[in-house]
Amino acid sequence: MKKTAPGIRGRGADGTTLVEAVVGLAVLVLILLMLYGGFLVANRVFGEGNAFRSEVEAAFADLEKGAARTEEAAINLALAGSTVTVAGRYEMAGEAGTKTALYAFSPLEREKAAPNLRAACLEWLGIFTAMSQAERAANGYPGAVNNENLRAWVRDHGYGGSWPSLDKAFLQRNGLAAETVYVKPFYDEARDEVYVYAKGDETPGGAARFVYHHEENAWYYRESGVAMNLPWPVLRSQLAAADWKILR
Repeated sequence: MKKTAPGIRGRGADGTTLVEAVVGLAVLVLILLMLYGGFLVANRVFGEGNAFRSEVEAAFADLEKGAARTEEAAINLALAGSTVTVAGRYEMAGEAGTKTALYAFSPLEREKAAPNLRAACLEWLGIFTAMSQAERAANGYPGAVNNENLRAWVRDHGYGGSWPSLDKAFLQRNGLAAETVYVKPFYDEARDEVYVYAKGDETPGGAARFVYHHEENAWYYRESGVAMNLPWPVLRSQLAAADWKILR
């Protein structure tokens, strides 16, 4: 009778040898380990996803309840070779510096009294400069086109006899007292230029603490003020001094 070595299946024999069983078990264990590792990764991913979702929902809840931290900032944008600064307020909910922080930015509404007043002065200036003295007199304009007469006409016919004032909320937002500050123009006759300033009374001349930089569309403030009879190039250069504060 021919004998077969242990672990080796003879020809025509049924069943599984020990070697095949061990190999099959090893393969099964390997597959189970791979599946288990996949389940662990999936569980971690789903767990982190749920935690992230909870944090995001909490951040949105902060925004909706007004509990988000609110700050003001200026964003510098490079456009067509120049830099444009947009002042605004951003709201942040969640933890800063983490993937769950949410930000929303909204530009601050610009103060409009100054650009509107300057535009009105330039419009009337163009109209009356093109008229003869007789035509100006026929339309009720008081004489020559100069600073005094132009100011009086714009105030009386464009603003009902009283100058507009700066928005008190705008002043408070910049840490200033909510006082009445009248916005007025100055016409530099020699340079045919109009700029705008603001002071606490409606009388002409004198020193003003607020000056509107129309090239930057921004108000500047200095407690000591500045004389309102300077040519615009001179006044503009003074606004670059460190003691002037830009109002947002």
